[in-house]
Amino acid sequence: MTVRLSSNTFSSEDPAKGAPCTGPLVRAVSAQTARHSCSGAARRRQSSVEELLRYTNPLETATPRYALEDVTIADVTIPRGALVLAVLASANRDSSQFDHPDRLIITRENNRHLAFGQGAHFCLGAPLARLEGQIAINTLVRRLPDMQVAVSVESLHWRTSPVLRGLETLPVRF
Repeated sequence: MTVRLSSNTFSSEDPAKGAPCTGPLVRAVSAQTARHSCSGAARRRQSSVEELLRYTNPLETATPRYALEDVTIADVTIPRGALVLAVLASANRDSSQFDHPDRLIITRENNRHLAFGQGAHFCLGAPLARLEGQIAINTLVRRLPDMQVAVSVESLHWRTSPVLRGLETLPVRF
């Protein structure tokens, strides 16, 4: 049987319920499982949720910020008052923080990703999103252990948004 996991499959009218990030996470889990060899046992580990958050990062950018003073980074001066967008997805691929940052390593330990931001700007819904992701992954692995992406990974269409990142739909078969 072939079905499409779409934005309506895992959605909620209430953004506080975490679904805007959970749906993209679940679709990304399924897509990455097809692309990388991941056993069901490895996918069920808590580290798998953290690594998938780092690798697929449902949020592209942090909330907009403004420079409080002139600051120079890598020979570029950002003037006081300028809009600054931190690209979380890039930070999560930083080779000074992660060994092999462009590889999905489902058993990665010490995964200090920024998928939910950090400090005062840390996402209040992070524990719920993690829990929803873990439940969804465990449920999919348990109920559909032979689930496969029904199209080539290269043909998948990613949402084009400066804020949320995720697959538009994910055709799967089981």
